[in-house]
Amino acid sequence: MPVETCSTDETWSYGLDLAGYSTGKSALARAKGGANDSIDVDVVLGHPFAKKVLGATSLQHDDLKQELDAFVWILRQGRLFIDVPVDLQGLPNPANADYVWQLTQRAVDRMFGGLAPLADRLGAPVARMARLLARCQSARLGQNVFETYPAQSLKNILADGDGYKRQSCKWHGNGWSGGKLATLAQGLGLKGPKEVNFALDDDEFDAIVCALCGVVKDDHRLEGGQLCDEVAKYFSQPERAALPDWPAPKGYVVLRPSDDKSWPFKKIQVRKVTWPDFNPVAQTAVGDKSSHQPQEA
Repeated sequence: MPVETCSTDETWSYGLDLAGYSTGKSALARAKGGANDSIDVDVVLGHPFAKKVLGATSLQHDDLKQELDAFVWILRQGRLFIDVPVDLQGLPNPANADYVWQLTQRAVDRMFGGLAPLADRLGAPVARMARLLARCQSARLGQNVFETYPAQSLKNILADGDGYKRQSCKWHGNGWSGGKLATLAQGLGLKGPKEVNFALDDDEFDAIVCALCGVVKDDHRLEGGQLCDEVAKYFSQPERAALPDWPAPKGYVVLRPSDDKSWPFKKIQVRKVTWPDFNPVAQTAVGDKSSHQPQEA
């Protein structure tokens, strides 16, 4: 299988922390690469992925059409890095499985301690993303759509990626307060704006970490053949024999420290923007619902 990597360029990198339809907790962020050690990141409010949709809702409902429109529009602007399993590698019935864990986990899930893709906490967002990918003709896994795992990226970069969920942190002009999440935000170099009471929650933070995967240089990403090598080294010889020839999921990438252990950004300036201001298509749709143009099928 050819090595697929997400080369850095000047296009936008989007991060999506996708939750189930009924939670309303999905978060979206974007970043843009550049030559400097300072970058800007937008956290987007009011986007279609954050709308609560109940199980009895028709799949033809406008909220789901707007979600697909948003997905298509994002892929026209740049690449999307998603915190949800995408390439399930044959689960729940992978070829040549020898161990019980292989019925519910991929090798990377077991190595990184991630949730099982089809378990109760992940099954809903996995199904949600599969539906979007099936309806977006421009989506190409490993080219403009990538899977990532923020907790592992944080462990690789900051040696700590646990204990920050269900937290929020506040910016006070020269630092963050708010427990573990504040510590991690400080460690990555996130800076808030001058506005009073600017805060981030854990979902917005995860979306930022997702987006950063697209703006770092190659030596700060673990993916492709190098990720396969790490997977192979993690497992014992009997378990390695039961793994696929290419054990890493297609399009899977996480952050990692460079050879000199440095982090490339001294300052990551964060602000919040609203979806209608952020997306001209959404602006048009607010004024004229007949202009619902980006949808693919």
